[in-house]
Parts: sequence; C-alpha cells; structure tokens
Amino acid sequence: MGYTQYMNESWVPEISTSESESSTVGFNVGRLTVPVGYQPVGAQLSEMIARSSFDVTIVRYPSIHADLAFGLQHPDLVSWQADTLMYFETDRHLEAKSHSKVELNRLEVDSAKSLSQIVEDIFHGYTNHYAASPLFEGVNIGRAYSDWAMKSVGQPNRSVYSASRGVDAVVGITVVDTSTVDYDEVLLAGITPDARRAGNYTSMLSLVINESVKSGKRVVISTQVSNVGVIRAWVKLGMLPVLALNTLHVVKRSTLDTYVSSQVK
Repeated sequence: MGYTQYMNESWVPEISTSESESSTVGFNVGRLTVPVGYQPVGAQLSEMIARSSFDVTIVRYPSIHADLAFGLQHPDLVSWQADTLMYFETDRHLEAKSHSKVELNRLEVDSAKSLSQIVEDIFHGYTNHYAASPLFEGVNIGRAYSDWAMKSVGQPNRSVYSASRGVDAVVGITVVDTSTVDYDEVLLAGITPDARRAGNYTSMLSLVINESVKSGKRVVISTQVSNVGVIRAWVKLGMLPVLALNTLHVVKRSTLDTYVSSQVK
C-alpha cells in the first residue's frame, strides 16, 4: 500500500488480503490502511478486524491519530506497535555532488532475472515491522524484497532500475511507482553491501529523482524511523518529511494462544 492511499481522503478503510504474506507465514494475513483524511473510530475498526477471517491484520495509520493504538483494543484481539514509517519528498533537481558516478539502467523482464540474488543480498537482514512479531520469523526478508522487485519488472506504471559502475558492476536497485500524475514514489532502493559508504546510494537516488523532476513530478519515499543512515542521506539531498505512519500488528487472541502453546516444549 503506497502513499496514494494514505493521502486519498475518499478512501474508506477496509481489510485486504495479503496473499504473499499469508502463503509465506502459513496463516491469513490482512492489511488495513487508514488514510490521512479519515477520522478513525477505534471501536469500529477493531470490530471489523475481530469479525474478519484474518489471523493477523497489519494496520497502518497516520501517527497524528495516536489514540487509535488504544482504540483498537478488543477482547478477541491482541495488538502492539510494530514500527513507524516516515515519508519524505522533494521536487528539486539535484546536482551531482557525490564522487560516485553510477549509471541507471531500466530493467526489462529478460535482463532482470540475473539480478534476483543481488537484490536478495542487498536486503538480507533488513529490519522492518516483521521483526516485531515472532509470527513472522519465517519470513526471509531479503528474498521477499527480491521477489517483489522482480515482479515489478515489466508491470504498468512501474520502473525498475539497476545502478551500475563500469561494465556489469551492478551496485544497486530501485523500484519506482509512476502511476500518479503529480509525483513518483520510490518503493525500494538499496545498494549492495560491498558498495556502501562510497556515495553510490545518493548518486543512484539523485538520478532517479532527476528523472521524475524532468517530467514535472515530485518524488516521495519512505522508510522506518530506525533507518537513520538513509534518512540522513535524504536530508543531505534536501528532502523534507511529509508524513508519519504507525504500524500495528493486530492478532486474533486465539491465533496468538495457539502459537504460544506450540512453542512450549
């Protein structure tokens, strides 16, 4: 679920099925998005979740609705804070300040297949909201991001780029959603472990931003607040914070009890 849904004032919260997450962890996972313009009523949303068929519902809502965390309390549910996302944006053309000189290459289906392992290596061990729950301990986060990136190649309104230095020296990957008229959203951006701290990330992201700005669009991008290094890089590029989102894991009490019982030796 991207920036568009959070900023859509007419969006009515409803739980959608997350087929990929459900198949990975072995129980029904749903996602519930609360947009900025919606005035959430915790009791209504918690009742919706409790009556649903989902074992776990991943809820994301604007941090300004801080009361929602308590409002989702329900006798049949257990919930906890999983992470906080920050969105940043810019509409400025960026001058190349980094000593790194990467080149962007838009990927097509045939050329992307060989990069699957590289993407998995980039995001191996990355910490997101899955780390907040043992129910998601079976998720290989690197592989999940790699599968997502590979599925985006060749899709309408998606641009997937590799960043390279020299012949065949791929150092990064980025996925951009171009479906909105006035902005592009960078969904994924990362650098291979051996090419970090060399200016490659800022060089790659600058090129991506400039592509969008040339088309008359601004760029939005998000990450967990714990990802301080990336946030510092964005600030140095002149990007400004625009939105904060809290993530809750809301679990059926029966599901959690079954899991806990299964862990008892």
